[in-house]
Amino acid sequence: MPSQDDALPILDLTACRTTPVAQLVEERLGHAVYGQLADQDTIPSINPPGLVKLQTTGPVTSRHVVLRDRQPPNWVVAVCWAMFAHDRLPAEVQRDLAAGGEPLDRLLTMHGVAWTAELLPDENRKTVSREASVTFRWARPDTPLLELIRFLTIDGQPLAMLIDEVPQLPHLGPDEPLVPCRVDERGARAALSHAAP
Repeated sequence: MPSQDDALPILDLTACRTTPVAQLVEERLGHAVYGQLADQDTIPSINPPGLVKLQTTGPVTSRHVVLRDRQPPNWVVAVCWAMFAHDRLPAEVQRDLAAGGEPLDRLLTMHGVAWTAELLPDENRKTVSREASVTFRWARPDTPLLELIRFLTIDGQPLAMLIDEVPQLPHLGPDEPLVPCRVDERGARAALSHAAP
C-alpha cells in the first residue's frame, strides 16, 4: 500500500462547507465508499431551552453511520454522526434516511437540496486513530485523525450538527485494496519490557 502523505491535509476544510464528507473521502482514497447505518434513534422532546444551536426542543434524530470502502474487504474508512431536526427535512430525504445507510449531508446532495455547513473550529480536534470510536483495521494506531464538527443549515434554517471522524487516508489505485496494518509484536513487547519498572 502506498505510504500516507502526512504533509497533505486529512480533508479540505473549505470544501467541507458545501461538499459531503463521503465525497471528499472518495477523492482522497481513490475508491467509492458506501454508508452503513450503525444506529439511529429519535428523541421526541428535549426540556427547554432544548438544543439552542438547532433552535429546537424536538423531535431530533441521532444517526450514526460508518463509511466503508467498496473494495473488499470493505473496511471502515470514516465515521459520520448527525443530530438533526427530522421534521425540517424534505419528505424524500426522510424516506431515504429510513431506507438506507447514507450520511445526512450526502443524502441531501443526492436529492439536490442546497445546504451549507459552518465549521466549529473550537470544537474540531486532531488526534490519532487509536482514539476513534471504531477500529480502522488498515491504519496504524498513531495515524492522524480529524474529528470535524459542522453546523448545517438549509436556506439559513438550522438543520443539523454533524461530527465526522476521518483518518489520514492513503491514495489507492482503482483495483488496489486497503491492507491490514501489521503490528510488530516483538517490537511492541520490547517497548513494554523497557517501560516496565
